[in-house]
Amino acid sequence: MRDLQGALERYGYHCITPDPKTLVGPAIRQAVFDAARELGPDDLLVVHLLSHGGLTKTGRLALVDAAGRVDPVNSVGDWVRDFADTPSCRRRCFWSTAAPPARRHSSHGS
Repeated sequence: MRDLQGALERYGYHCITPDPKTLVGPAIRQAVFDAARELGPDDLLVVHLLSHGGLTKTGRLALVDAAGRVDPVNSVGDWVRDFADTPSCRRRCFWSTAAPPARRHSSHGS
């Protein structure tokens, strides 16, 4: 992650890397939306989410937080929708890297 931050800073981007230990449950989403609210009209928010993914009870892909939990509030699809529905956030960019959950295979009748 430091390599990515260094590359972006060389091109003039201001990077903030929160302490991952503080990003649990709703605090992850809150940190992203707080950053978006501080942007000016010509600013761009790049959010790099380096996390595993997990499925919520309803089957949505969400981030696995620092405590190893999947909280439905961290559904990245919902975040993108919420950004698109917020006029001041429409020109923002997401760069999401979340590994999908592993699927369990069963062998019936073997």
